[in-house]
Amino acid sequence: MSRLITENRRRMRHAGAAHCSNKSRSNKEVQEHNRAIKLVGATSTENVALEYFAGNQYLRVTSPHDLLNLIRAYGGKTDTFAGYLPVDLEALPPGALNHPMKGVPKFGGDSHLAPEWVFNAKRAAALRAGLVEFDSKPMDVCHEQVTVGEYFDDAGYFKIPEFCRRKSAFWIQTNPNVLHPYDMALPRPIAGIEAPGNELLQLFAELKDGLAEGVEDWDPERHPGIVNRFKNMCTGVDQTTAKMIREASDTIFSFDATEVSDQERKVASMAKAGAKTGFVGSFEAGAAVIEPRQVLKQLGDETSTVVRKLIAPWEKKKREEIAAREKTAKEALAQKLKDADGDQSLEKLAKDEDKQTKKELKKVFQETQVRHVKLKKELFDWGAEKFLRAFTSRYDRDSIPTGYRAAWDGLYAELKDLEDQSACIAVSKNIQLTDSHKSVYSHAMNFLGRFFEHDCFCDGRDWRVMESIFFQLFETATPTTTALVVSGEPGTAKSMRLKRFQAVMSPNLVVNSGNKTARAGMQGNNDAHNGCLAYTDEMIAALEEADGGEEIEFYKQSCTERNITYQKAMPVKTSDGLEGHITASFKTWRWGVLTICTNRGGGFSKGTEEPSKVKQAMINRSQAIHVRKHDGVARPPDEFEMHHAKPEVMLRRTVIRVMTNLSLLVRYMLLFQPHLRPDMTIAQDQWREYDKHLVEKFGLNGLERRRNDKRTEDCVTACIWEAVWKVFGYLQTSVLCPSVSKRDDTGHLPSFHPSQLYEVIRILQPSDEIILDAWTRNLELSVSTSMTGNNVMSILAEAHHFNFTDLLCRSLDETGKLNVRDHVKPNSPEGERLAKVPTAQETEAAKAATDAMEEDEGGETAAMQDGEAGALRQPAQNEQRNNAEHPSQGGREVGGYQQPRYTRQSLFKLYPSSGTSGCPDPKAALPNLKEIQNATKRLRVRREATAKFRKQCLAMPADRQKSSDVEQMVTGSRQRELPGVGKTPRRPQAAPTMDREFSCIAPDLLMVSIFYSPTALLHWSLNEFVGPGDTPGFDRQNVVSGTHPGRHYVQNGKAADNKTVTRL
Repeated sequence: MSRLITENRRRMRHAGAAHCSNKSRSNKEVQEHNRAIKLVGATSTENVALEYFAGNQYLRVTSPHDLLNLIRAYGGKTDTFAGYLPVDLEALPPGALNHPMKGVPKFGGDSHLAPEWVFNAKRAAALRAGLVEFDSKPMDVCHEQVTVGEYFDDAGYFKIPEFCRRKSAFWIQTNPNVLHPYDMALPRPIAGIEAPGNELLQLFAELKDGLAEGVEDWDPERHPGIVNRFKNMCTGVDQTTAKMIREASDTIFSFDATEVSDQERKVASMAKAGAKTGFVGSFEAGAAVIEPRQVLKQLGDETSTVVRKLIAPWEKKKREEIAAREKTAKEALAQKLKDADGDQSLEKLAKDEDKQTKKELKKVFQETQVRHVKLKKELFDWGAEKFLRAFTSRYDRDSIPTGYRAAWDGLYAELKDLEDQSACIAVSKNIQLTDSHKSVYSHAMNFLGRFFEHDCFCDGRDWRVMESIFFQLFETATPTTTALVVSGEPGTAKSMRLKRFQAVMSPNLVVNSGNKTARAGMQGNNDAHNGCLAYTDEMIAALEEADGGEEIEFYKQSCTERNITYQKAMPVKTSDGLEGHITASFKTWRWGVLTICTNRGGGFSKGTEEPSKVKQAMINRSQAIHVRKHDGVARPPDEFEMHHAKPEVMLRRTVIRVMTNLSLLVRYMLLFQPHLRPDMTIAQDQWREYDKHLVEKFGLNGLERRRNDKRTEDCVTACIWEAVWKVFGYLQTSVLCPSVSKRDDTGHLPSFHPSQLYEVIRILQPSDEIILDAWTRNLELSVSTSMTGNNVMSILAEAHHFNFTDLLCRSLDETGKLNVRDHVKPNSPEGERLAKVPTAQETEAAKAATDAMEEDEGGETAAMQDGEAGALRQPAQNEQRNNAEHPSQGGREVGGYQQPRYTRQSLFKLYPSSGTSGCPDPKAALPNLKEIQNATKRLRVRREATAKFRKQCLAMPADRQKSSDVEQMVTGSRQRELPGVGKTPRRPQAAPTMDREFSCIAPDLLMVSIFYSPTALLHWSLNEFVGPGDTPGFDRQNVVSGTHPGRHYVQNGKAADNKTVTRL
């Protein structure tokens, strides 16, 4: 050791300009120092990968003081933990470091730092030294392993510990040529040492080795090699062959080889440890396919193999056995009934036998269910151990996406400050449900929304923007994803929302991004944004083009396939030693999600050109959410930071981070383990009914397949969010999970382990509340049901003078109060004749008045009716007189559009209407609820009938001939029964009323008055022509007879008589 320290010091001195003169410097020592820098892995011990370079760290020791520092690091000493050091450095005598080490015959060294003393296993401190986790937490080690008496007898001679005999855990190196520990292949691999549970191994023995079913006290240790055969089934790799491969790596590679690259050193080290390399490649017919290794995918493949090859066949077998036993019992019962004596009660015999059969079958079914739960629990625990090892092992951690590692690291960073490093914040922070009428999901979403509003200062009229961003984060672990486009006018705090969201999430989980180069993200590596939510402050330039291009294909494939395949030429050495090239396909996994802040709309295209089919495909792979302006108070960044420095806010942020990271870990488990996913059958059935209702009742469009995938994944995310809060978040529900929330005898909570997530998986099912919430949340994915689509339709309707309030009027044509003579003067003899004919309503009203007068001796009833009729006619007469006096005032300019004269307001009154027609103050009139309910029903029936008829029209052949009789087309349709109407017979030819089916679709007088001048309608009812010049104010902008000004209709050329054909 003394010679090595001297050699290291001499090498370092020769490499330094100030430590050695040029005359004395040896070039050989300088070269050796350059090699030593590569061999130690890094200039600082903080960044060195000990898995690859631990055997060369002695090169750092140039003095006894350096040796002390390595001993402290080896023992895990920190400011708060004394560490498990092999020797008490504080007890070293004065001057112990001033003298070089010297050898002593028989005893080795004579120094207090001599290895024969520091690492002497007969000392308890040396035996326990270094048993510390990376976070300076003592390892949970079996006490027998750190007891000196287990290794040495009273005379000081070595013996094999008893626990090593029981576990077959003691190995002897029998190769005399291997002298260094780092040259020895481990007897068992570091990676993949997680052993499955006894129930799984027993099932494996039953199905694969012929073990009898139901053997009690079965011990896998009495069946050597069964664990290796089980792993062989899961991985498809023979464990004996794998061991020989690990040992064979020593024949061509040494841990301290100087002329090798870092990548070659890592590959050789992984081979010794039994881990996979960083890339998975295959060569077939001269072609190479290279993709990065995904340890989580490998884990999912292994657990899914257990389900496919063990559990699923066993379940099928047990179901068949239960069905066979039930069939046999029925046949036996039939035979007993056939052979029964005449004195026996056949009914009682059948009842008793059926009861006994059900009891036996129920017992078998329950036993099957109990074992099924045990198998699934052991499978999850086995996978959870692999999951833990994947995130904590340097071999496997590098193959995990960056965002996934950020969620894991962020969770443990928060747990360090929680009681016992437990994730059960319900117990440690006493968080409880507050409203008995609210569900856990409602509480969790309210907590999230209030946090974003009050603690992140995301003001606005709703929480939908931040909730959409939050749900977008979980798409980092879904089979498909969508790009979230946060659009709005400048100054609506779009980027601010993402920055605040980034600040409250764990570090590196949300990252800022931007434009990229042509081949970025295609090189087969695990980039810095993989698995993260990457947001941009401006629109990505490549996505703005209306036609699209190669960049759009990149983003499309990233959303749909979650990987990019890119081909390029790679140099290789041929068999004759010359350099050649092959075509290699690099597959790059893209688990990140993209959120774009833009001042453009949801179509994110520049210019006036319509998006092409390629661009529309990208738009279909995105979801747009509009950020509206609000009058909230501006909150600068420094105020936000000061607010989050408050203890109560820090606690809420910790809760959000812990719950979010736990939910993300569950998402990562579900990504490659489909047997853990919740059953979405009921949810899909309900969504189909909801979508069907949209189409048939409202005439709107449901979601297409890709949008339905998004809705499904949002529903799964909501299920996870609710289940995590049930298990870890709220005290009332967490007590049902003792493995998470129950304190031990010493009062400590269980520390977090991924196996605790089994409680989440166990209750992972969508409730009716979550199913409906996912459906309503994703209505934004369809233009016809989105808020943006409704706003655009409302704006277009208002631009064409279609106002929603026009439909909230009383249809006086149905009240019996409308008389044409009260509003227009006939302008033809035919009109005069028709106007004198009393209407059916007038005839009925006159008859009722006559009957009332006969009953009323004083005639008060008749006087009242005359007063009411006069009150009704007066507004209409005033309006008509005003039109006659001011014929040029056809309308007024509002917002660049010509507002029409609302003469229909003299015909139709807005709701709510009073129960008494003669009320002088309309505002004081009480609403007639029955009348409003009838109007609501009338509008609903009309909407449903129109939607159904529109659907029938869309299903008609394209070459169907035009119909000149609209009523005949409706009443003669294939489906005669309309919603709310029923199947009615054809009306008689002489009947004065319209067919009921047609009346549900044809507009009534109120709806027609929205399109045409009420004055023109009244003249038409008298069979009188009204041209553009016959109606005041309706002759200046539109030549179509009777229509409102500002309405322009499409012209379809000329008819046979050379007249213009207009599509009305």
